[in-house]
Amino acid sequence: MSFQKNLMMWQRGKDKMKISQYLLALALLSGLAATHAEGPMNARLIDASEAGEVSIVRELLSAGASVNAHSAVGKTPLMFASQEGHLEVVKILMKHGAYLEAVTEDGCRALFCAVGAGHLDVVNYLLEHGAKLNVRTRSGCSVLSVAVREGHNDIVRVLLEKGADTEGVDGDGNTALMLAAERGSVDAAKLLIDGGAEVDRQGRYGATALMKAAYAGQVAFIELLTWSRAQIDARDMDGATALIWAAEQGRTKVVEALLAQRANIEASNDEGWTALFEAAHSGHVDTLRLLLKHGASASVTDASGLTPAYYARQHGYKQIIDLLE
Repeated sequence: MSFQKNLMMWQRGKDKMKISQYLLALALLSGLAATHAEGPMNARLIDASEAGEVSIVRELLSAGASVNAHSAVGKTPLMFASQEGHLEVVKILMKHGAYLEAVTEDGCRALFCAVGAGHLDVVNYLLEHGAKLNVRTRSGCSVLSVAVREGHNDIVRVLLEKGADTEGVDGDGNTALMLAAERGSVDAAKLLIDGGAEVDRQGRYGATALMKAAYAGQVAFIELLTWSRAQIDARDMDGATALIWAAEQGRTKVVEALLAQRANIEASNDEGWTALFEAAHSGHVDTLRLLLKHGASASVTDASGLTPAYYARQHGYKQIIDLLE
């Protein structure tokens, strides 16, 4: 074979290789362009889902937008639509294969979004289509606790009817009933108790719903729990009762309500402090006066042999010193 022929064949091969490289580069560039085009389309789908733009959502899905696209924190179009209460958009996304149990970075799902915003129709739709009821966020929140915390009692009722767990605790050790106690949500508490919630369940540090209600000054809640046979003198891990919790915060009306239910006025915690000690130490004059009126002992001593008057003197509470002495 002549040198010239060899050269021609080599040149053809080189040209073919160049063409192949060109075509490969073109294909890669086309793929890259498609990828870049897909990003804005997905972002537009998220925006349209959040805004409830039904026709645009349909168009974008038909054009190839990903129904399970997500924001930087993992929030999907379904979550955005659920949070804003756009039921029609939720239905469209679900029909196009939206993943119902997709989670954000903090473990939130579409059902949490709908519950938190109070959209009962969306909640019902998601539950009917298999949304998991007793899953939790990374911080331990359940959909039931979210509904209680946000005051959506109609949703609380539905969740309980569907079998929501009343005894699950969040990251702070609170059951749904304890959260209701902190908020003073009597109606939610009635639903929870009727749904089987344990009234004397102890959470973190041994606190009960009664203690939390006492601490927060929720008088109506105290009456509900005592009517529901909550243990009036239950103790936390430090030996304190609901009466002691109330006195520490100066919740005079709660103290009165607890005493009316025959709470032990001389109950003391592990340090020997009674409700009177707490009132004297914190300077709650009205609470202390009420306790004295109901026969609380002013001469009682704690584990260190000190009296309530000693602590009142330390803080310079003249009114309290006068009442005690």
